[in-house]
Order: sequence, then C-alpha cells, then structure tokens
Amino acid sequence: MKLHLKNGGTSVHRDVWIPSQRTFRLLQHPRCDNMKLHLKNALQFDQGIGYSTICSARSALSLLISPEVGEDAKVKRLIKGVFNLRAPAPKYNSTWDPGLVLQYLGSLYPNNVISIQLLSVKLITLLALVTAHRLQTFSVIQITNIEHKADGIEIKIPARIKTSSIGNCQPALFLPFFVDKPEVCAASALEMYLSRTKPIRGTLDKLFRNLCSDVESLGKDWAEK
Repeated sequence: MKLHLKNGGTSVHRDVWIPSQRTFRLLQHPRCDNMKLHLKNALQFDQGIGYSTICSARSALSLLISPEVGEDAKVKRLIKGVFNLRAPAPKYNSTWDPGLVLQYLGSLYPNNVISIQLLSVKLITLLALVTAHRLQTFSVIQITNIEHKADGIEIKIPARIKTSSIGNCQPALFLPFFVDKPEVCAASALEMYLSRTKPIRGTLDKLFRNLCSDVESLGKDWAEK
C-alpha cells in the first residue's frame, strides 16, 4: 500500500493516524482495529480540528477503508459543514515587497566579481522570483537538462517533485534574457554561475553544489537556508 504513495503523501497519512487530540477519537479506543474501520466510526472526530486536517483524514480513510469514503453523502456533508464553520484562513495577512529584494540583488553585480557563494544566493533567489516554483524544484536541477536558446534558457525537470502526478506534464522553466536590467537577469546569472563553477564541479551534474564541505550536491534544505 505504501508503494503508490510519494514521500509527501506518506508523511501526511502518518501524521493523521498518530493518536492525539487532533486526530480521531476512534483511534484512541483500545479496542479499535485501525485496519478494520467502518464509516460510522470514521465520522467521529475530535472537536476543534480544522478543515485541512479533516480533508487529510478523509484521504487516509479512503486509502484504508475504500475510495468510496470520499463519495459518501454523510462525509460530503461533514466536509461542507466544517468548511462553513472553520473555513481555512490565508496563510499570510500581508506579502513582502519583491522590489526591495530585487534592489539588493541588483547591487550584487557584476556577477563575475562577487563571490560564488553570493552568486549562488542571488541565482536561487532570482529563480524563485521568476518561476514561482518550490525550492525542491531547484534542488533537483541537472546541468544536462539546461538548454540555451537565443531568447533565454530552458530548464527541464524530469525528476519527481511534489507536484508530479499521473497525467500532469513535468515542469519546464524558462528564463528570458532581461536586457534592460542585466543586474537582475536570472538567465545571465545562471550562465555566469555555470561558467564560474565549471572548474570545481567535476563530474557532478547537479546545478547547485556545496562549496563549503565534502557533501557535493545540495538538497532543498540548503536552498531554504
């Protein structure tokens, strides 16, 4: 059953099934067999949990009981009722001004003069602003999947990421050349990063590598920092 779940989905279902005040009362009962659940017991939720938690629980129950759980009329009414009572609130009440970030990144110029560490930070920040992709996406970029074109750079992402699913195309990032403001051009920063890291990259195909330790390739945890 775990084979068809990605890492993210497995963690969500694991968190849902940990007995606590935020999960089902039915799982706190010593005589309850988690692998032999019934729909009438599945509707017994603790008070105070939110809409997103119940939706995750519904997904877990669909996995363990039957896919028809999500289509049951009582479950649908429960989900709609919880949404009306506890609609999910926005994660942030305000957003930051990207102009301030671009102004700072523009000060880190020319790209062939600043340190490689600063160039790495500048590049990954520009990638986030230009593509609006997750940091996980940047951590799996491979140099062999970078294609240089006349008007920009295309980066294909064949690796499985959080948004990968059956029927969906893998993302292809496109970085156009920003001729008017080369100091904040993501494509130009990428070209310079590739040129300056080539002597120290060796046979490593990952775009981002660790310059400060023996660990060569960098994951999304480094990108978040």
